[in-house]
Amino acid sequence: MYPLLDHDDFTKSRKALMATAAFLLLVDHLQIVGESVAIAGLTFKLDKNAVIGFGSLFLLYFAYVFIVRAIEQSMSARLAEVREEIDRLIRDVRGVIEAEALSIKRIEFENRIGGTLDKLKETTRLLSRFTLLSVEVGPPLLLALYTAYAVGAPSAIASFIRVS
Repeated sequence: MYPLLDHDDFTKSRKALMATAAFLLLVDHLQIVGESVAIAGLTFKLDKNAVIGFGSLFLLYFAYVFIVRAIEQSMSARLAEVREEIDRLIRDVRGVIEAEALSIKRIEFENRIGGTLDKLKETTRLLSRFTLLSVEVGPPLLLALYTAYAVGAPSAIASFIRVS
């Protein structure tokens, strides 16, 4: 993919959003002379509104990705802070509770903290799965389904199969 449109982390998604927005602003301010472009003998009719509409779809997509990546980054940073705090608390408690008489309380405390760490790990896994499904899987599938519908793919496939 073109480097400016790569969006697999927060920084890249921000760049993709900015590049798409800049492109749309540029196209919106272009003065188009004539209605068609000829390339290698093929003539293409140019419609500024269609280009802006198509680019706007990408703008919406990259805005969505940027928002999800921002939430992911914020949550990941907060989860890392919580985990550090819990680890620091465990080290402090282990230092204080070294006496044999308090070992039962230490084991109980470690079990309770272990459960909290397990919940934290599960939350992190859920956040990663949500990001994967909502950014990497969902939008391309929705775009493919819409495109198949918009271009009449089912009837084209049926016609192609019958002709062959």
